[in-house]
Amino acid sequence: MKRSQEHPVTARLLALARRFFGSRRGSAAVPFAIATPLLLAVGGLAIDYVSVTRSSGRLQMMVDSAALAAAREMTLRNLSSADAQAIVSTYIAANIPANLPYPITATATIEGDGFAVRVRGQQKIETPLGLIQTMSGVSEVTADALASIPRSSQQTKLCLLSLATAANGGIYLHNGSYIDAVDCVFYSNSTHNRAVVLSRNSTIKANLLCARGGIDNSASVVTGTLVTDCPVQADPLLGKPAPAVPLACRETGLKIKGLTRTLEPGHYCSGIDISGGARVTLNPGVYFVSNGDLRVRDTSELSGNGVTLVFTDAKAYFRFEDDALVRLSAPTAGATAGMLIWETPVAGGIPPPVSSAIPAGTKTKDTSKHRISASRAYQLTGTIYLPRGLLTIDSKKPIAADSEYTILVVQTLDLFDGPKLVLNSNYKSSVVPVPAGLGPLGAGQIRLTGS
Repeated sequence: MKRSQEHPVTARLLALARRFFGSRRGSAAVPFAIATPLLLAVGGLAIDYVSVTRSSGRLQMMVDSAALAAAREMTLRNLSSADAQAIVSTYIAANIPANLPYPITATATIEGDGFAVRVRGQQKIETPLGLIQTMSGVSEVTADALASIPRSSQQTKLCLLSLATAANGGIYLHNGSYIDAVDCVFYSNSTHNRAVVLSRNSTIKANLLCARGGIDNSASVVTGTLVTDCPVQADPLLGKPAPAVPLACRETGLKIKGLTRTLEPGHYCSGIDISGGARVTLNPGVYFVSNGDLRVRDTSELSGNGVTLVFTDAKAYFRFEDDALVRLSAPTAGATAGMLIWETPVAGGIPPPVSSAIPAGTKTKDTSKHRISASRAYQLTGTIYLPRGLLTIDSKKPIAADSEYTILVVQTLDLFDGPKLVLNSNYKSSVVPVPAGLGPLGAGQIRLTGS
């Protein structure tokens, strides 16, 4: 039977022993006989030491990687120590080698005023001879890692989040589309390998572009970091209470054509149609639109400060079309502060989007849902929250360029026919607050800073 391969240290010691025991010189045999136990002990310790060193190195790499995984998510949302612990435990469980004799345990804590995560790991050791445990009393290896976000670069914000997790959900840029958001994070929750589709001649300028699945880049320009293994980003506005819809209708099937008119907050049943060069001003407050669209078309104008547009059912959308002028900003205080456009859940919660997902690589566009094609949609200051919907942008002119900030949290986003979407993030200069869960989320850079 073939003898198993000996450890190099053991092989050298045995070779030395054979040479000495085979010697005919008694003066050599006696000293070696006395020294043999010590030599074997030293050799055994060397063998055990190699095993411990390997275990320690493997543990340190695991702890380093787990700390970086937690810090990566820290750049996207504020983490508690419990959040960090869950991320670290999940990471280790998914990446630990299956043949380890003992499990790796790790604890995670948030330090540095929320700018760093520390991970401490330990594992019981198993050595070939067990000499190190017997002689030193050491029975485990430990490792420590600290991953941090530089305080000086805490300027990254979540400006665009696609909530779609289906295979054909995500963010789509067609026909030379352009998104300018240099200080922002873009995020797609889709697990498809085309979670973000960038067709030829499209451009994205962002701090970080994250996709749970993959990014299909067809000769497009991306300025910023691309990451394709991001964890799921929970809807930051899911628990925000939607305003109650008034039972009574202020207007039903309102049509304003070629007139100048000021509207008051309330429930507008069967939609609002603004056309023929009409000029409509919205007084501050919440405007509920049900069972129909808010449509602004031709050369008409819609303006208002301190307003929230709430779309209450699956038949209510907004459509800014043609050469319409749109200048809107969200409330600065109250229950809807920072919320500019709000698509509320339907009875029983938010269902999967119906026909709002876009098959990857499609060359058609859906203009039957939320749409911005108006050439003068200059100001959209606040958060646009469409958890059920598809937002199609196909204007020939820049969108939202005059806004201090614009945040999009949508089911699916499709930029078609080469529009330019500007997502400013000048939060400090705006009197419109950023809703809780959005806003500054940390830096795009993370690093190990030692123990």
